[in-house]
Amino acid sequence: MLQSVYGLQVQFSGQYGHCMELYKEEGLKWSDLDTLQVKMLEASPAPFLLPCRIQEVDHCIRLYYELASKRMLASWIQVEELSLQQVSKLMASICTALLESANYMLDEAKFVLNEHFMFVGKEWSDVYLTYVPIAESEINGDTSAQGSDTAMDFFRRLAQYVDAQDRAAFEIWIEKHGTETSLKTLRDALSELNSKPDEATLRGEDGSVAAAPDQAGGGAQSSMEERSAIMNRDVSMGSVSDLYASTLPGPVRQSKHPRELLMPNVATGDAKWQLLFTPLSSRARWLWTGALLIVCAYVWSQFLDQRGTSQFQLAAGCTILSAVLALILHVRGFPRLAKETPAERQEPSPHGAATRYHDGSEASLSRAPMNVEDYYRDLPLHTTMLGQGGKMQATVFLGGMSRQTKGPRLDYVLDGKSLSVELSSFPFTIGRGEAKSEVGLVLDASGISRLHAEIVRNEEGQLAIKDTGSTNGTQMNGKPLVAYQPYPVQEGDVIRLVSVELTFRVSS
Repeated sequence: MLQSVYGLQVQFSGQYGHCMELYKEEGLKWSDLDTLQVKMLEASPAPFLLPCRIQEVDHCIRLYYELASKRMLASWIQVEELSLQQVSKLMASICTALLESANYMLDEAKFVLNEHFMFVGKEWSDVYLTYVPIAESEINGDTSAQGSDTAMDFFRRLAQYVDAQDRAAFEIWIEKHGTETSLKTLRDALSELNSKPDEATLRGEDGSVAAAPDQAGGGAQSSMEERSAIMNRDVSMGSVSDLYASTLPGPVRQSKHPRELLMPNVATGDAKWQLLFTPLSSRARWLWTGALLIVCAYVWSQFLDQRGTSQFQLAAGCTILSAVLALILHVRGFPRLAKETPAERQEPSPHGAATRYHDGSEASLSRAPMNVEDYYRDLPLHTTMLGQGGKMQATVFLGGMSRQTKGPRLDYVLDGKSLSVELSSFPFTIGRGEAKSEVGLVLDASGISRLHAEIVRNEEGQLAIKDTGSTNGTQMNGKPLVAYQPYPVQEGDVIRLVSVELTFRVSS
């Protein structure tokens, strides 16, 4: 399950702080290392390199790379699409690191140019590379060395993680400079990616010019029409309200389009107003509740300073109003009024409520009613009596029952609801999933990192849980996990992410 590089095994541990260890099962010897490069690393640490410490125990050497305050590149590019600016910063830092390594008598071929051995800080330009001071004889004997890839080989692999909107321009840039071997020339050419692709940037090796998205003559209009069509498609296929999320199979994903439940119209003359409720996250609901409590505390403090009938009535009325508002926020969401033009008025669907988005698009929810009260009141409409040959059979429930998963899954409880998510693809990521980060299971709970953990599968099909460098860590069966180190999971294992417990299950 663990990768190897130059014939060395890889392991993550917390014995000397958060470290990545490189070692050999039979023991790494001094003769396996390049003594000159080891001394250069110890004398003057090179920039853009992971700090390395060499320890010898019983004539066996281990290389320890410090990972504190760093995040693995492979974990983030799997869930977050990179823009051209982010890619160009990352690539420029890698080229700079390789160029400056010559000043420290380091060999470019011994950099491990693989996303699983690269780490970044707060910025994408703050990159840290793994350098293995291995002897030339050991490299020649390892035909599957991870570090044998060149910088351009790694840049080509980055293309699949670039934002779909910028991927075409990046692939054209790769094709244009794919045969370039000079790192200095590549670093200078990266400035093209920081600006909008023009004719010079998008010109291929054969001299042909690819149509730029913002070219004159209809190019910009066509691009905008395509993006508008994609956005309208995403809105029309918007996810169902959180009220029914527990009945849907597959990963629970956070919708990118805020949902607003339509309420009956409030007529005002010829115009009609709609009372809309925007569902809030658990954190937002409690923040609003805290604000209302502060207001009530202030009003009652004023009453205690100036006792009187009017002050008491004001304090009591404010308390009742705050309680009602807090109840609405927790049950319905944030209320607001929106004016509806006559052209936008539509007859309500007899099959259920509708979902309206900020851009005015509307999707009918024919699978479920507006709320729980309406659902159980109209329950006879969701059942039918099935008969065969005139013989009465049992009533079959046709409502929103979640299907039984056929593979491994995670069972958990969130906001009082028992939920289950099937592990359909690997690596299966878990986290808060904000901004452009797309994770398989969204957990909107306090303390959960954007990318908190992931479940991976090795070549033999065995599953393992791995913390991806989260702030508050991950536990399994009460024991903390070392970040980036995979731990095999079995039936009934309890994985704890701060306040959320996930139980691993394998369906029969």
